[in-house]
Amino acid sequence: LLDVLNSTGTPAINATSAVLQPLVAIPAVNANATAAVHLQVSLQATVFDDYPSSFDSFNFINSFFSGVFDHNGHVWLVPLKAPSIVRVNVETGFMDSPVPMPPNTTYAHVLLGAYYGGVFENRTNSVWLCPSTATHILQIDPISFNSTVHEIPLEYSNTTHISFAGCTYDPVVGQIWLNPFHNQNKLIAIDPTTGTVSESHDMAATFPQGTQKPWGVGSGWSTGIVADTLGYGWLIPSHARDLIRFDMLQSTYKRERPLDERFTLVDGWPEGFDGSKTQLFNGGCLDTITDSIWLSPVSAQAVIKVNVFNLAMTAFTVFPDPTIDINAGGKFRGAIFDGAFVYFIPSSGSRNLVRATPSDHGNKTHFQTVQMDGLPPSNDTDDWHFHGGVFTGTEIILVPARNKPVVR
Repeated sequence: LLDVLNSTGTPAINATSAVLQPLVAIPAVNANATAAVHLQVSLQATVFDDYPSSFDSFNFINSFFSGVFDHNGHVWLVPLKAPSIVRVNVETGFMDSPVPMPPNTTYAHVLLGAYYGGVFENRTNSVWLCPSTATHILQIDPISFNSTVHEIPLEYSNTTHISFAGCTYDPVVGQIWLNPFHNQNKLIAIDPTTGTVSESHDMAATFPQGTQKPWGVGSGWSTGIVADTLGYGWLIPSHARDLIRFDMLQSTYKRERPLDERFTLVDGWPEGFDGSKTQLFNGGCLDTITDSIWLSPVSAQAVIKVNVFNLAMTAFTVFPDPTIDINAGGKFRGAIFDGAFVYFIPSSGSRNLVRATPSDHGNKTHFQTVQMDGLPPSNDTDDWHFHGGVFTGTEIILVPARNKPVVR
């Protein structure tokens, strides 16, 4: 039985109303990979597109990159190249811009973008917009709308290249980690109580530059950080060849270890997986059913699952959505775990989500095409080109790449 809820909390489908495709088990790349059984289901979708007036004459690709749920009924769209910070009421769809962009942040960074990802942290109950080329991290009080610009020292930031791409919050130590990107090899942590850099690690020194090394100067190495429940952060490889795991817990706090032992190179890719491509993955998520990190493929020809305990990797090579070409780039950007399913966010113009049912047992990992019912007809694939999404606890919010519809 498929237990899927729509926005009203009532079953969206059941065993008799779901449109099911024949059950076909398709093996993954490596011989030990779990088989994937394919189904097709439907979920009701609602579109929100009443943007503030600042967007009336604005239509720029890569307007937003991801969003942040403020635990007060709103999702804040992270402006990459957008002219404003947009807040969306997840129940009514009302959009506004109650917090102004900091000076010299919008069009000064229009080529590369100002912010790339964000987090909500519970030490100060703030929304944080993490920098791309911005030389600061922006703290927002989602109740009072007060905002604070915390400058990042120039040794960690670069206005002519993307310094960071993605971030995560470690609730144990209480730090925000920024993922290094172009010409920026330092993985840094921000103390949210002060807005200052509390830790810095030189990734190029830890992993020397070379043709087979994951870190170096001049390329975007990883896009996004995923935190697990063991106190580790995972740097999702883009141009890098390998996955990096690092210990987020300060050595004086819980685990005593030398600095160079805080990093683990996870390179046990499944047999047959081609890790030589650029823009392999973009973001991912942790599922707490199988205790695994899921990597969201861009140009990679497989979904990869990594067990956080034994670091074992599993590859799934067939995507159930027939509109997605496994050999193409730009398939997905970001993944969301809602407590039962892992959803992969489409960035190729597909009107469908793809989701997996996590399982470590035999062939019970199912991949499903999720048709989003209620989307208006459109011949513009950019309408359904998404850059990540947010799970609010009851709903998934898909963040558009342009100032196109937000989808709930």
